[in-house]
Amino acid sequence: MRRFFGAVRLQWQGSSAWQMLRAAAPFAVITLLYGVNERVDMIMLERLASPTEAGYYAGAYRWVDAVMMYIWTVLPLFFARFSAAIDQPQEQQKLLWFGQRIVTVPMLFIGAFVLFRGEVLFWQFQHSSSHEIARMTWCLKILFINVLVHSFFALYATLLNTTAVVSTVSRLVACSVALNIGLNVVLLPRFGAVAASWNTLICAAVVSVCYVGWCSAACRCRCRGLRLGGW
Repeated sequence: MRRFFGAVRLQWQGSSAWQMLRAAAPFAVITLLYGVNERVDMIMLERLASPTEAGYYAGAYRWVDAVMMYIWTVLPLFFARFSAAIDQPQEQQKLLWFGQRIVTVPMLFIGAFVLFRGEVLFWQFQHSSSHEIARMTWCLKILFINVLVHSFFALYATLLNTTAVVSTVSRLVACSVALNIGLNVVLLPRFGAVAASWNTLICAAVVSVCYVGWCSAACRCRCRGLRLGGW
C-alpha cells in the first residue's frame, strides 16, 4: 500500500464497515447453513441411533471432509472469475465448462477408487472388526457418490452467487437442511449410519437439481440465452 499510495493514515470509517458487513452477511449465512447441513447427521446419529453408529459415520465422513477441501478451494477462484465476467455470457459459459472439468475429473478418479477399493482407506483401524470396516466402507461409498454430485453441480451454486441471487442459494440450502433432518428423524433409529449416508446423498441430489434449474432460468433472463453444461 505504501508503494502504490504512499503513507496512509489509518482511520475508522463506520459507514464503510457497516456496508461491508451487510454485503458479506448473505455469504456468512450460506457458510453457516453448509456447516449445519454437514454436521447435523453426526449429532442426530448419536442421539437417535447410538454413539457406535455415529462413529461409523464419522470414520467415513472424515475422508469426505479431506476430499471436499479440494472442491471448496477451487470454487472461490471461479467465483472471482464469474464476477469479473458478469456481463460476458460467452466468457461465463467457457468458465463453467472449464470449471466443471477442473472440479469433476479428479473427483471421478478418487470416486472410482473408493467405489472399488474403499476399504483400503481404513487401514489404520487395526482394532476394528471386519463387520465394522464393512459398515464404514458402505457409508464411505455412498458418501463419495455425494462428493461426485457436488463436484458436478456445486459450480452452479457459485455461478448463482455471482448473479445477485445469494438469498436463493441460502433458501435452497436451508430446504436441504430441513429435508435432511426430516429424513434423519424417520430413518436413523432403524438404519443408523447407512441411512445418514443415503440422506446426505438424497439432499445433495435434490438441491443440485434446484441449482441447475434456477441457474438455467436466471441465465436465460440475465445472460441472454447462456447455455449451461458442457458434459
